[in-house]
Amino acid sequence: MIINTNKSDIVWNYLGIITSLGSQVILLPILIKFLEPDVLGLWYIFVSIGSLVLLFDFGFNPTIARTVSYCWSGAKSLNKIDVEYIEKDSNTNYELLYYVIKTCKILYLVIAIVALFFMLTVGTYYINTIAKGIFNGNIILSWIIYMLSIFLNLYIGYYSVALRGIGDISNLNKANIISKIFFLVFAFGGLILGGNILALSIASLVSGCILRCISAYIFYNKHKMKYIFKNISFSDKYNLKYVFQNMWHNAWRDGIVSVNGYLTIQASTLICASFFSLSETGIYSFCLQVITAISNIASGLYISYQPSLQSAYINKNKLLLLKLYSKSISIFYLFFLSASIIFLLIGIPIVYFIKESFYIDKVTYILLAINIFLLQRHRLSASFISNMNKLPYVKSFIFFGILGIVFSYIYIRFFDGNINSMIIVSIIIQSMYNNWKWNNYVNNYLKVNEFILLRIGYKEIKLFEYLKEKLPRLKG
Repeated sequence: MIINTNKSDIVWNYLGIITSLGSQVILLPILIKFLEPDVLGLWYIFVSIGSLVLLFDFGFNPTIARTVSYCWSGAKSLNKIDVEYIEKDSNTNYELLYYVIKTCKILYLVIAIVALFFMLTVGTYYINTIAKGIFNGNIILSWIIYMLSIFLNLYIGYYSVALRGIGDISNLNKANIISKIFFLVFAFGGLILGGNILALSIASLVSGCILRCISAYIFYNKHKMKYIFKNISFSDKYNLKYVFQNMWHNAWRDGIVSVNGYLTIQASTLICASFFSLSETGIYSFCLQVITAISNIASGLYISYQPSLQSAYINKNKLLLLKLYSKSISIFYLFFLSASIIFLLIGIPIVYFIKESFYIDKVTYILLAINIFLLQRHRLSASFISNMNKLPYVKSFIFFGILGIVFSYIYIRFFDGNINSMIIVSIIIQSMYNNWKWNNYVNNYLKVNEFILLRIGYKEIKLFEYLKEKLPRLKG
């Protein structure tokens, strides 16, 4: 069965991403208004530790999404390297899909327990060390609730990944929109009532549970998996060991890539907290959150197309791969650059108007935007490569990720470096290899260069034709 991404999927994906951004845009001024910079900085440390703990899935999320897409497209077996090409009219392999989901249930329970233990020990010690001046009962309770939300999100999070794997982008994003609305209601209401950081932890718990529970309901009921799994005629071809062994081969490599993502972005918040004040950390993390949100929206079309890209590869449709990928990258360039400039010119003055003490250095913002843009661009290329069930970028990702952290630490610790120098170090380190290597790898596979790729993409979305039609009217 070929997975097709239709207009409804794309629209709902963008609605989901816009809702996520909208919730942040609405919430950020409220956070600035109701939380002191040091408390806000502590919340972002919560989030950074939560992001670190989510890496405990060892890369199974992207691996599960790919594996589910292969099963849905009709793959008869799983390979550790590369994929088994299939016939055009192949039916979904429900038996293999059943074992994939069953493997996830067992696997994620173990992962969630290990992650909870890490947060209870290492995470609690770190927060107590960083927040000595403001550590109180309210913060302890907030941390406990936040740990519970991470535990539950890990344990039942694979249902959302499974929906993305089968290409049900519309329903997944409907669930995401509902969960974000609940997050806003609980966070906004709690902050107004004086809940402080506790309100954010409760909102995170409620939002995560709603997203996962709705996703599970859609998977089992709307797609009738509950009925289908009960009526499968099982053979001796598949079992839990077979599925785990084939997924694990690339899952741990995907995990390393996730670690690299943390090292190159989220770990910078922890470095800031170690050398600078919580107030400075809060402002830096605010900028990071804004630019990351812009990056996520800019990557939205690629995320919508990913199940179709995986299906196109397994069906050997290289022309479709080029069309979908070129459109995705073109939109990424267009939106990221436009939105970053708009926030620089309009957003930063608005933030300063809301709270004068919350000063954002424009040079820091620009450097951070450049860094995130380059990182996300080569990660999109890496994600495309992973659709082939190949991960040649793993070693370079982890090597340069660690190198960036080490040199940032050395520069700040021994040469009195500041936040800007930390960002510049990251840009230089990643530009030595990753920022260009994997873009070229994909472009060579598609037999294009970056300029031609963008030209094809803008032609596919008919941008130039639209501008030619509208600009004369505007001049007139």
